[in-house]
Amino acid sequence: MTNPPDQPTPGDPPGQPPPPPGQPPPPPGQAPPPPAQSPPPAGPAAPTGPPPGYQAAPPQYGSGTVAAPQGQPGISTAALVCGIIGIPFSLFCIAGIILSILAIIFGVQGIKQSAARGVSTSIPRAGLICGVVGVGVYVLALIVGVAIGISGS
Repeated sequence: MTNPPDQPTPGDPPGQPPPPPGQPPPPPGQAPPPPAQSPPPAGPAAPTGPPPGYQAAPPQYGSGTVAAPQGQPGISTAALVCGIIGIPFSLFCIAGIILSILAIIFGVQGIKQSAARGVSTSIPRAGLICGVVGVGVYVLALIVGVAIGISGS
């Protein structure tokens, strides 16, 4: 005959509760492990939102209609990149004049788009200026190259 789980067995030390169901009894001479603590009672609900002094996270993609920020048009950056690369290339190869002309075209378009958006026109204007300088360097290098070729023959 077996004892119910809440009754001590004949070999248990007196004054100690029986081990919980599913656990082996402690070895002789040792106290059983303390009973598991129950979780603390539920208190007030956790506050929602960010801690004081922090802003809420921006809305996630697709979570609503959020207008895109009005930044520089991509064509403005393209004008600046083509103009910067076009200047040194104008000294050595035909790609320099092509990049410089593209910088002028992109710069004019970028100035129009930036003005329409109400943002600074400094980046497309710098691209336009670099494009004009690149064309000037190419023309100057062409004149010097022809002059050297004529004087050398």
